[in-house]
Amino acid sequence: MNPSCNPGPDGLPSLIPKKYADILCYPLMDIFTESFSRNVAPAVLKDIKIVPIPKSSTGTCIKFRPIVITSAFLKPLEKLLLHILEPSLKVFNDPKQFSYKHSRSTLDAASVLHQNIVSSSDKAVKSVRFTFLDYTSAFDSLPRYIGLNKLAETQTECWVVNWLHSNFSGRK
Repeated sequence: MNPSCNPGPDGLPSLIPKKYADILCYPLMDIFTESFSRNVAPAVLKDIKIVPIPKSSTGTCIKFRPIVITSAFLKPLEKLLLHILEPSLKVFNDPKQFSYKHSRSTLDAASVLHQNIVSSSDKAVKSVRFTFLDYTSAFDSLPRYIGLNKLAETQTECWVVNWLHSNFSGRK
């Protein structure tokens, strides 16, 4: 599945906003500003398309994972919100979390583990305990209201929480 060619639920390829950014930036800015000021996500951006993608399988039973395709115009809006949310989310920042983080990978986790083992052996420690937790589907199974309630408990501005609630409500 090529993300640059794959059309969203609106039928438009995801490369449109980047390709025509110079033409679309001001109308999109007006739409986004109005959306934020009213705390309401544009209904047309709530449309989603679910595409089943086969998981790698060794057996005869093929399993699929659902991939949600959203409008290409929702992506820049999500990036704006991420910049607004980042300061509020720093309270949840764990330096030993490697998944779902920009520029972090399992290689970083293995490197930190290796460093801890080496430093423990330098101290004549006889054993090292460690735990790796896989949160691969954790965010998919988290009810949205729990995440929104957690955001409301932080320093996140009310309009952001209200806008996100609007965005998650009434998806088609």
